[in-house]
Amino acid sequence: MVRLIKKHKLISAILILGFIASLSYAFYFDIKPSVDAKAYDSIAWSLVQGTGYTETTSPVPDSAIGRLGPGYEFFLAAIYWIFGHKIWIVWIIQSFLHTASAFLVYLLIRRLYFQDKAEKFAALGAGFYIFFIDLLEFPAMLLTETLYLFLVLSGLNLALSMLEKPSQRNVVATSIIFTSAVLVRPPVTILMLVVLSFLVYKRLWRYALIFIFTAV
Repeated sequence: MVRLIKKHKLISAILILGFIASLSYAFYFDIKPSVDAKAYDSIAWSLVQGTGYTETTSPVPDSAIGRLGPGYEFFLAAIYWIFGHKIWIVWIIQSFLHTASAFLVYLLIRRLYFQDKAEKFAALGAGFYIFFIDLLEFPAMLLTETLYLFLVLSGLNLALSMLEKPSQRNVVATSIIFTSAVLVRPPVTILMLVVLSFLVYKRLWRYALIFIFTAV
């Protein structure tokens, strides 16, 4: 690990500083859940208490079903079930996800850019992502964006590996990650259709069926 950090000093420094910045932002501003964030928090806590997918911890159906999800709500519920109803734990986990997303941006640029300065440009791209103020703010709030972007970027990296060398393992993994992202926010369905179209175009019928059935 130490040797790896020394070899990639720039991206290592960016990721470490970015994680510190994300976590510091969350603890310094201590943003209280409101509007959508408050609803996600209520639904997650209701799930943990066993009163169902509601905003009111009541078995009576309410507006919870109209919220984006249910992926993010179950993500929060899993955290609350393990650690208790502690929002600061969510900040820490989301800061890790934000940092991991920046690393995925780095990997994507390295994969797509083959020139001599690929390492530098990839690190700068990751730096732009991790310190961009809107993205830096999301981990400090109970909103879907941080988890969603992590899943989408993970799916893109897996999809590129699948496009380069299709195998049952990476087809299943790509489908699982993209489907998880759909459960958080639906627009990633477009990327799933692109991947499926590629498999059909290459006449990889078995992989196309595996991709569909895994998603279902």
